[in-house]
Amino acid sequence: MNRIQIALKTGLDILGIPIRVENYKQICEAVYVAEQVGVHINPSRIEWDKVRKMAYSPKTEERCFSHNLFDDVREIQEELEKGLNDSSGYTLDNASEEKLRKLYQKPLRVS
Repeated sequence: MNRIQIALKTGLDILGIPIRVENYKQICEAVYVAEQVGVHINPSRIEWDKVRKMAYSPKTEERCFSHNLFDDVREIQEELEKGLNDSSGYTLDNASEEKLRKLYQKPLRVS
């Protein structure tokens, strides 16, 4: 895992969201909500689709070659399935962790 993926995994662990491709929509939403409270757990651009009422990554939707969230999720899942976990021992700063823990206590739905 690279540093970007470690930050993503660490943040999602705090939120209690398993990193699996099947959870991609929930992960998108979590990254979006975290970003809204000032916690940057992934540099992918995540936007809110008011029509579909869901978060999405335009880079993933467009299948661009620049950084996208789906690739990170897939790569982390593959590493975890191989028994590799480079995120062990890493934490977010105290303020970020506290903000995420508060989100974990609330539903992540955005309206």
